[in-house]
Amino acid sequence: MAIKKFDVDVVLEQAINTFWQYGYHGTSMQQLLQATGLRPGSLYREFESKEGLYLLALSRYAAATITTVNNRIQGSSSVIEGIKSILVDLFEEAKAKDYCGCFLVKTQLELSAHNESILSNVSEEFAKIEANYCAILKTIFSPEISLQYAKQLMLIIFGIRVYSYQSEQPEDVEDFILSILPWLKDDSNNNIK
Repeated sequence: MAIKKFDVDVVLEQAINTFWQYGYHGTSMQQLLQATGLRPGSLYREFESKEGLYLLALSRYAAATITTVNNRIQGSSSVIEGIKSILVDLFEEAKAKDYCGCFLVKTQLELSAHNESILSNVSEEFAKIEANYCAILKTIFSPEISLQYAKQLMLIIFGIRVYSYQSEQPEDVEDFILSILPWLKDDSNNNIK
């Protein structure tokens, strides 16, 4: 049996960047081989196909998103402040010249009518992210309210990710976010459990 001469984690990061930039259909096998430094046999042996690599890349991206959210919340003065900073940062990210949006959202938009297995995977990853927000919100709200607010957050995050491709953005992003999600306004009223 051949010994692996590559780090799967590094390959997945390189694949994420390539797929994220060019999309699933826009990324050729040649681009993947060049980006990852793999030979065709190694890529197919490890990931079975372009789709197999893509599915692992999506899962890796979603897991990293959850880790980033959790770290941001833990590093904030409160859950509410953490969530607000995450939403404001989404707008700030969009100002970057090389802005690529969200890998999961881009996948959903690109493949909405083309690939059921990838779309099913994206839906599962979004459900994990939403469940993570719900678990975080349960630390300050009732389970029912947490579920409702987690769904609202996902809707707003989707909207920000798509809307951010527009050149015009709200002048005061935080006020804009608070107008849409008024429950983020007063951190002291979050003892609704």
